[in-house]
Amino acid sequence: MSTFSEKLRILRKNREWTQGQLADALSISESTVQKWEKEKNAPPVAEVKRLAEIFTVPAAALIDDDINIPEYYFIETIDTNEFWPRNAFLDSTPHEVYDAGLIHYATLHRFLNKAGVPYSAIYVGREERLSCERAHEQRMVDYWNQE
Repeated sequence: MSTFSEKLRILRKNREWTQGQLADALSISESTVQKWEKEKNAPPVAEVKRLAEIFTVPAAALIDDDINIPEYYFIETIDTNEFWPRNAFLDSTPHEVYDAGLIHYATLHRFLNKAGVPYSAIYVGREERLSCERAHEQRMVDYWNQE
């Protein structure tokens, strides 16, 4: 069981955001986010809806204590030239690999694409199965785990 405050902290950290960055995204004060994460205050329904939109999760996932959101754990950084030596479409941007609670022995990779845009991908072994811009990462993770 996870509380709203725990889920908020996990989602924020999974995005690699500070409390200040989340506050800026919501146009609220950083101290408000701190209070939410410390369970000193609860956000109004309108803010819960905005949080759900920002993190691309259903609002129910934030408020239902029976729904857990996995925390991503850093595993390693992979040099793409060593991992995929014959793949000409990849540039030399290293992949950061995370255990994101994915099913089917998958891992979450974070990297910059050729255009320099933050991207995320789900890999099983050396095979990319899904990818998206980092802003939509949580939705991709949820989709993968529904299979």
